[in-house]
Formats: sequence, C-alpha cells, structure tokens
Amino acid sequence: MTLSLRALVTTKEAGVIIGKAGKNIQEIRYITGVRAGVSTAIQGVEERIFT
Repeated sequence: MTLSLRALVTTKEAGVIIGKAGKNIQEIRYITGVRAGVSTAIQGVEERIFT
C-alpha cells in the first residue's frame, strides 16, 4: 500500500526542512525510509509543497 501526503509550507519552513546543504531532508529520508522533498521555489510565491 502506498500513502502520499502533501503539506503546504512557507519558504522559510521549507528552508528548515531542507537544512544546510540538504542535510535535514537527507536525514528524514534515511531515518524514515520515505521519499521526501520540497517543490522548487517560484518567484513571488511564498509557499512550497512538501511531499
């Protein structure tokens, strides 16, 4: 069974999730075994999608 979740986060929150040089997102992936990522920033848009 596959479960997909998406959350709308601010650009600042996305930065915290990603972490310096992507360290936080890599750790999330390693510890949980999930595929996780944050959408590309779009100029003028304050939110990004965390999947």
